[in-house]
Amino acid sequence: MTYLLDTHTLWHHASGGDELSPQAAARINEAAVTDLCVLDISLYELARHMAMGRIEVEDPLETLTVIEDNYPILRSNAAIAWKSASMDWPKQNGKGQHLDPADRAIFAAALLFQLTVVSADKEMHHHGPAAGVSLLW
Repeated sequence: MTYLLDTHTLWHHASGGDELSPQAAARINEAAVTDLCVLDISLYELARHMAMGRIEVEDPLETLTVIEDNYPILRSNAAIAWKSASMDWPKQNGKGQHLDPADRAIFAAALLFQLTVVSADKEMHHHGPAAGVSLLW
């Protein structure tokens, strides 16, 4: 494993969208499937977006199953949970901690497994260098 896809990156890649940066698209498309992975929380995030109508698909369960069948899924574990819950992640604006549980879990997994996160998320890019997380976009 080399790249950990953030949820929005996973969706744009899986749905054939053109919203990936040229660099991210090139690296993901050139990578072997064994070099890509998705944290299991991203399936939950996609399901939540589908249930709320933010992502419209004909059959949400089938869509999620296709994604699950085509991307290596990294399962959360106790180490990811603890790292996620205990890490210091000041918000970019300096007002409190960045508390998004999916972002925190993705960063924790990236740290523990030495993965590069593929994301356009500004909070991730702001905090990544300080946290020791490599990012691509």
